[in-house]
Amino acid sequence: MSVMFSQPPRAGAEDVALSKDASIAWHELEGPGGLPMLVIDNALEDPHRVRECAWGSRFHTPGPNEYYPGWQATAQMSGEKRLIQDLGKLFLDRLWSRGWPPPLTVADLVPHSTFSVFGMDHAVARRNGYIDQHVDTFSWIAVVTYLFEHDEHAGFDRGTAFWKHRPTDLKTFFLGDLLQAAQIEQLFGLNFIDPFRKASVRLRAASMAEAQKQILENPASTRRLFSLEEDNHWSLLKFVPARFNRMVAYPTWQFHSIVDTSPIQALSTRNARLTYNTFIPYPVPAGLGPQPKYQGGGYAAIDGMRVG
Repeated sequence: MSVMFSQPPRAGAEDVALSKDASIAWHELEGPGGLPMLVIDNALEDPHRVRECAWGSRFHTPGPNEYYPGWQATAQMSGEKRLIQDLGKLFLDRLWSRGWPPPLTVADLVPHSTFSVFGMDHAVARRNGYIDQHVDTFSWIAVVTYLFEHDEHAGFDRGTAFWKHRPTDLKTFFLGDLLQAAQIEQLFGLNFIDPFRKASVRLRAASMAEAQKQILENPASTRRLFSLEEDNHWSLLKFVPARFNRMVAYPTWQFHSIVDTSPIQALSTRNARLTYNTFIPYPVPAGLGPQPKYQGGGYAAIDGMRVG
């Protein structure tokens, strides 16, 4: 379906906005009534300008509090607030079709955005204990916009994958306390507490952080990282192939991963997996809602990340 967005006049070269010709499609990651996931094609009004701005940015290797297999640059595009407000409205209208209950609001949303370039060698990633399936429980919605061309018939996969953890049957994980989990279940459509109660008998963990470690870390696995391969721990729920100016938005508590099995020869601005990543905070007045602190792992510079 196509959707129209009200937009102000262009204010400058670095504006970012949803296109009036955007085509949106909703998917349910757990079947009917499950977690909503949104795919928007022809998403940005001027993706080539955003791509140009991205390649003009200063990229860096992730630091101790970042968790990305490649390089990132801070993205501060004018118009971002309106962009995430439009996306937040789409999700809230989907969850609450008869009107949002208080205290839900998009007025106080503050975006956190980066330009990201995937660049980790698969073998190097495994030697360093890298985990590709993960959750991002420091915000509400993660938004990935692909700013590169990909031929889906090229013989390799690029995109975003969503997973189920086979041993526990969990599709989501929330690294917060019980009150936060209950609030988010009630307001944002997360079905977490009952599935985790059932899964807890299969986990020997004394804390949520320990449970997350048990679920995510599987050193015995031989599956290729950043691929669509399944194993005895992970079952693929859905794969969204990368397309230029395609946007994928999903709840951060859903197990997901980067997929990129392209040849690892030297990257360039022509063939690199360049994305515009935006995180949407919980849509409540500032200071009211659960605001878990980012708990992702980090790493120093790793050999095997290179550009040519």
